[in-house]
Amino acid sequence: MGIHHVGIAVRDLEQSLRFYRDGLGFTVLMEQTFDKDWKRLVGSPSSRMHAVIIARPEEPGSAIELIAFQDGIARAPRSGPPVGIFLMAFEMTDVEAAKARLSSLGFGDFEHEHSDIGGHRISVTFVRDPDGNVVELVSSAEVRAANL
Repeated sequence: MGIHHVGIAVRDLEQSLRFYRDGLGFTVLMEQTFDKDWKRLVGSPSSRMHAVIIARPEEPGSAIELIAFQDGIARAPRSGPPVGIFLMAFEMTDVEAAKARLSSLGFGDFEHEHSDIGGHRISVTFVRDPDGNVVELVSSAEVRAANL
């Protein structure tokens, strides 16, 4: 059993698509609007939700659902210590190319770190998506070398 997809409620669907699709290379698998009692299900005052499911071509089974509740209410960015899911790490064949694409789209505030895991030094790059979620980019080659 594995995770089919993770849903992220976003303030601006187009900005989020620019980040994940245009910057990180995700492809759109599905786009649909759903009318339901979202207040009862997830606490949104909206009865309409627009969803776009995206995945990286090399990993179509691990998807993200970008969700825009269509109620006109702006969501405040997160503040304080993280609670719940606060970081998504993506293994990529070419981290530098992804960083270049993100920079060209205006998402260039990167932080670089190194972690020593099992005797291997792993380089990681952190960037925030348009809603402030932390996204970690990790080199596939380094992950394979460390057997992670």
